[in-house]
Amino acid sequence: MRPGPPGSVPRVGARAFLDLERVDVVWLLALVVTAFVLRVASPVFPDVLSHPLGGAPITAYGLSYPYNNDSCVDDVPVDGHGRITGP
Repeated sequence: MRPGPPGSVPRVGARAFLDLERVDVVWLLALVVTAFVLRVASPVFPDVLSHPLGGAPITAYGLSYPYNNDSCVDDVPVDGHGRITGP
């Protein structure tokens, strides 16, 4: 028995393996860039889904905003030289 004619040569690369078109790659890159921007600008919170009609859709705090200010240690008063003052 003779083997049949050889099939087509498989395409090389991840795009060919995953069967991604150019539009799919553009959408993927856009989502990754959006996630990166939201992560880097972490004081920027998209509040569209949490309360869509109750205020601004995006809340932006400054970079030094104490988002997690609930600590179990009270603020310790110090003077200008870093020495603890008070009780």
